[in-house]
Order: sequence, then structure tokens, then C-alpha cells
Amino acid sequence: MFRIINLVLFALSCALPALALEAESLRIPLRFEALDNAVADGNLVRLRREYAQEGAKPIVFEAEEATIIELQSSDKRIVKDDQASGGHYLHYVKKMEYAFTVETPGVYQVRLRGWFPRKAFYCHMERMDDGGTSQVPDSQSNDPEVWFWTQGAVYELAKGRHEYVFPSPNAFCAGARLDKVALLPLGKDEVSGLGPACSLITTPASGAAVTKRINLRRIRSWRLNYEVTANGGVAAVEYSFDKAKWFPTPSGATVEAPAPKPRFLYFRFTLTSQPGGISPWVQVVELSALVEPASR
Repeated sequence: MFRIINLVLFALSCALPALALEAESLRIPLRFEALDNAVADGNLVRLRREYAQEGAKPIVFEAEEATIIELQSSDKRIVKDDQASGGHYLHYVKKMEYAFTVETPGVYQVRLRGWFPRKAFYCHMERMDDGGTSQVPDSQSNDPEVWFWTQGAVYELAKGRHEYVFPSPNAFCAGARLDKVALLPLGKDEVSGLGPACSLITTPASGAAVTKRINLRRIRSWRLNYEVTANGGVAAVEYSFDKAKWFPTPSGATVEAPAPKPRFLYFRFTLTSQPGGISPWVQVVELSALVEPASR
């Protein structure tokens, strides 16, 4: 009898640790392996855009229509605001870049339309092309919580293509908002209100971004959350196990791993812009999964 009881106790002692190892919900970062006319940083997917100066007009960018945008965390987004030039602004920006072509060479003064949460010293880092990175002050004595034009750096620009870079990790952060960027001929750099019209933007008709493979070995189910801002275009989000057959992925829907379980999971974001319009955005993208405990 005692031997039987001991065996039962031994069996229970072995089983309890295994029972304690329950599946857990984890956030899985998305990384991309294929970008066709698209830009993606994991939580924001858009069509790639480039600007072109028209004659001798100012060179003007909408902040949210940067060529490259990386936000500081997955919960940050392009924000709608009726007081912003294009109806949206950026904040909590890790990195951004504007690719553009200069038609009229010369010396240009940068002006930024910004908003700052408090009366304090705000600054950012920037560079033009492969030049040195410099610190540029944004707000020292201006009233907080109002939009105004800051006076930024001065650049001599040759004719041709350039890249205006706000480098990682603190492109425009600490609650500061950026609405518009203008490069104005030096001496003719007065600006007010919403500023001059945006420069000509080249937007591909469509593009796609495909994630790197995600190992399904320990994943029981997953859920992809995201927000779509169509901007007159269309955005489709799909998943696949082999990159041959694709299935729609509604935001927030839980998908069970099929049996037998495939080896890998992929996601594809396909964007189509309205003719003459701007890019759709898929933003606040976050993948969470119910993951089995690692075997001991």
C-alpha cells in the first residue's frame, strides 16, 4: 500500500511542473524580406514616395508623406488633425527621410512647422545626403501647444537627387509634432499659415511588403492587429504558409494554426493608391501569438 501511495505521489510531483507550463501570449516583431515599391518598419507600411522641385518653387514636404518613417513604438501612429497642413502630423519619430530632386540649385533655408507640448528647449538631429549630422534647435521661447514655423538649418543644394535625413533614434520626439517641412531660397524664406503647397510627389500605383518567415513550431494561434487609412486607395493584408496561396487577415481576428502544422507563417501587405492620390497606410501593426512553452 505504501509503495502504491509513493508511486502516485511521485507521478504527481513529475506532472505538476508540466501542468504549470501553460501557453503564453507573446508579441512577435515583424521584419520584412521583400519590399516592392513599399517602405515598412514593422508597424507602419506605405508606398515609397519621392519629391521633385518644380522649376524654382520652394521644396516642400508633408511630414507624414516622408519617403521613410520609423516610429518609436508600435502604438505610435500618423495622427489626424484638422489644423495640420495635409490633415495629419507625425510625432514620436525614431527616423525619417525625404528623397527629392532639385531643379534649381542654390542656398536653401529649412523651415519646419511644429508644435511643442511645453515651453522648453527642443531640438533634433539632421543631415543632408552624406554630410555631417548637426543638432538643430526647434523651440526655446515660443508658446507651447500652438503650431508655428521654426527656423532650421541652411543647405547649399546642387541640381539633382538628395536625401534629407533625420537619423535614428531621436528624429522628432518627446511629444513634439511635425506637420510640414519647407526648403526656401535663402533671403526669401518668410512663411506663415500652412505654408506653400507641397512639391510634386511621385507615388507608385501599387506596391507590396512581405514579412520574413515566422516559425510556427510553438505557435498555437495568432492575431494581427492593424489600422488602415486608405487615403482614397486600397490596402489588403494577407497571410500564407508557403508564399504561394494567400488568405485574408482581418484585423483583430484570431487564427488557429492548422493541423498538420505548417513550418512557417508569412504576412503580405498590398497597397494600391488612387490615381494622383497619396499612399494608403497600414499602421499600428502588431502581431501577438499564443505560444506553447519550450520543452524541458
